[in-house]
Amino acid sequence: MSFRLTFSRPLLEAMREAGLTDVEELARSVGIDPSMPEHANEEQIDALFSLAIERSPPWYGLLVATHIRSALFDIVGHAANSATLGEALHKLAHYKYEETGDWVVVERGPQQTTIRFNLDGKKHARQRLEFEQAFFVIFARELVGDNLSPVLVVNEFSEPEGECHRYISLFKCPIIFSGRENELVFTNVDWARPLSSASRNFSPSIMEQGGRLDKNWKKLDISSHVQELLRFKPSLTMVHVADRLKVIPRDLQRKLRIKKTSFKFLSEENKIQYACRYLRKGGHDPRKLQRDLGFATIKDFARALEQWSKTEQWSDAAPELRAIRIQVEDYLRKG
Repeated sequence: MSFRLTFSRPLLEAMREAGLTDVEELARSVGIDPSMPEHANEEQIDALFSLAIERSPPWYGLLVATHIRSALFDIVGHAANSATLGEALHKLAHYKYEETGDWVVVERGPQQTTIRFNLDGKKHARQRLEFEQAFFVIFARELVGDNLSPVLVVNEFSEPEGECHRYISLFKCPIIFSGRENELVFTNVDWARPLSSASRNFSPSIMEQGGRLDKNWKKLDISSHVQELLRFKPSLTMVHVADRLKVIPRDLQRKLRIKKTSFKFLSEENKIQYACRYLRKGGHDPRKLQRDLGFATIKDFARALEQWSKTEQWSDAAPELRAIRIQVEDYLRKG
């Protein structure tokens, strides 16, 4: 069952909890039968979500997450077939990207692991982001069987006046509003926790379906793993990526060749996508972008921009690349 198509009933339940009194009428206005909301299609669900957000408070995304039954999703049994919480949440992040296109990336540190969310250009980004963050935490608690909490939640949006208690009550940890990123931060101790409660919480049929998905996950091609590492850290070199994937660089190159791609292509693709996202978010510091992308100097970055702009395979990004080149050229003239 699609991730989206399980949304209809929780949307209606959250609308009622938010205090809306005309929920059934709103559902019918977009073609949804409120007595059988599971029959709604994606277009109807998106229309209902838009109506709900227009009429509900900013924290509506949190409400939706509390009404979602994780067992409705294909990913549940797949994630539960994991040795640790970290492995399960990593699978969920990959699934979210494949199903919705949302950029959800996991980054390990010495003491903590961070899940980063990027919903650039998506309508109702606040409510979607807060749903994602809340769902990850609720799902994690279900998998380990207790009231586990992240150590920090970072949200790029401003604090809803007088409503911070709702976020603290759900996440049970410090919340940073108006942050530079959108993050959930877990300790590596919690990330490594076993899924002791998974077999008790999910039915045998769900676990059996998850086992089939798990076999497909293990067969995931090497290029997909490389893409995940490069999405939010495009400055990684082949040596860094090979180290994280526990292979030697030569074997990584060979495996990518078998998949008819190369590290150079994947690296350039992710650098361009990162640069375009930065521009769409209003970024205008070419030196920061140069450093984020791993170029030693601004002139190296300028040469890469020129080359990308002339390459047919990156033609879809040409308008953004031209805009970034103008920023870089202005910086060089002033410098």
